[in-house]
Amino acid sequence: MRVLVALFALFALIALAHSKGKDPAKSWTWNAGTAKIDPKSSVLMKTMMTYALPRPAVLVMNKWGVAMATASAKDPYYSVKVLKSGRLDKKLRIPLGTKPNKSPDAALTIYDPISGREHDMWRAKFNPKTGRIVSAVMAASFPAGNDHEMDVDGQMGGSNLGNVPLRRGLVTPEDLARGRIDQALQMAMPEVGHGKPRFPAIYNIPRSAHGQRNNNVGPNRLVCGTWLRLDPSINVEALPIQPWEKVIGRTLQQHGMIFRDYARTLIIYGKDTSNGGMRWIDAGIKPGKSTPAGEDAKAAEFSGSFPWNRLQILRPPKHKPMKYKPKSPSASTGTACSKTCLKVCKKKGAKGCPKLCKKKCAKNAKKKMKKI
Repeated sequence: MRVLVALFALFALIALAHSKGKDPAKSWTWNAGTAKIDPKSSVLMKTMMTYALPRPAVLVMNKWGVAMATASAKDPYYSVKVLKSGRLDKKLRIPLGTKPNKSPDAALTIYDPISGREHDMWRAKFNPKTGRIVSAVMAASFPAGNDHEMDVDGQMGGSNLGNVPLRRGLVTPEDLARGRIDQALQMAMPEVGHGKPRFPAIYNIPRSAHGQRNNNVGPNRLVCGTWLRLDPSINVEALPIQPWEKVIGRTLQQHGMIFRDYARTLIIYGKDTSNGGMRWIDAGIKPGKSTPAGEDAKAAEFSGSFPWNRLQILRPPKHKPMKYKPKSPSASTGTACSKTCLKVCKKKGAKGCPKLCKKKCAKNAKKKMKKI
């Protein structure tokens, strides 16, 4: 028995050593302190301060934070259905009992170091009887450590508006306990501007203050992927703010934050601890008065003294140009595009629908990539 256990552990280590991708913790580590300021920074910031904070800024944790899990060789290996758009690998390793967060977004991110892949899901559905994830409305599988949710063949994701990896830059209780975060953070706020997304985002849609798609949104609004930092000249330690806010303040000076989605006020994304790990209470964040006894904190408001008005807009981090390299004409097979195409094709009574749709959807994906 011991020999079998030893062999199993050896095979797991060999698989890990030969895995693709890189450690997600080693991406998004850009140096915001030395980055160049965007020429339009002052104009953009002046406008941003008129709509970004209709109520106090918040660090979202349990419920609205991102639920996460790390897979291992011993975990169940099964398929998860994608209901609308994006694509997941045919089978995923997901620890038994892993749940998405409890918000309507039902966000979940899985890191599999064995395959070297990450899997992001929006509106993931958990089956309490089997302890497994059944489906996700939108999802993406991509190489671990990617700066965005794009797979090697150009397949785009969809777990959030900017299509950036959910795991990147999440504030965790462990980070606050050690007093340091080593990645750029993720943030959201009311209104999303017109224009192409900025790296690392690969998608952008203008949205109004109410979250609706709106092509009439005002000028000088930020687009998804915009990189911001806190003015490095500020002495964060001298500010009359809470200790956890100082950790975030220092991170915003060192690594900055990426704008990736719409929210009703300015929020910074944290970890939902439902799937294990240190609790926010143990990291020094007390639950609000409305939180039932024994439950962990769900969100924490920033102090009124936090210097949001001293944020600066940066030019995008240095990166290699993104190229679309389809493996075959069927790169988008299984997406909403191919499903719709097949329905229309069959109604018209055309011959060879599967082949026609594979080619059409691959071309559509290619067109999307040219816009980035």
